[in-house]
Formats: sequence, C-alpha cells, structure tokens
Amino acid sequence: MKTLAYLEELRAVANTAVEIAKQQKNQFACEPVNWGDLHCVAAEKITGVCEGELFTYYRVRIEECGDSATKLQNFIQTTLNDRGYTNVEVDMEW
Repeated sequence: MKTLAYLEELRAVANTAVEIAKQQKNQFACEPVNWGDLHCVAAEKITGVCEGELFTYYRVRIEECGDSATKLQNFIQTTLNDRGYTNVEVDMEW
C-alpha cells in the first residue's frame, strides 16, 4: 500500500519533470504555459468503484498551463513512466 511518503515522492518527481521541461521550453513554444509559476501542486491517490470492481490510480496536478498543453503533458507523463511511476494521470490546469 502506497503512503504519504510515496505521494510526496511522486510530487517531487513531477516537479523535477517540470524543471527539465523548463530547460527545454522551446519544444513547447506554442503551448499555453506560464513558465514562471509552472509546478506540481498535488499528488493524489484516487480510489473508486466501477461495475463492482475497486480501482486505484494516482494523479499529479500541474498548475499554470492549459489543458491543451498536450506536448508538455506527454513529456511529464513519459518522465514519470521512465522513473518508474506508472498508473499516474497528469492533470494540467490554470
């Protein structure tokens, strides 16, 4: 079972991905991003039920970008996956 420490670690890794993206921001030039304040504000554990089956996944919330910043979203998702954080949704919002 994943704990508070896991969520804190996940948030830190998401912020590392954001920092890497900032260094390569020319790749995301046409996307709606406020680079000055872009950061991960939360890591969450989501648990629910669908058709009698329990499911769990994780989500990181990245603020100061539009949900149409799909290249940035994919970059963060790939960075998380490459570092072993799978089953994580990346939510982009202002």
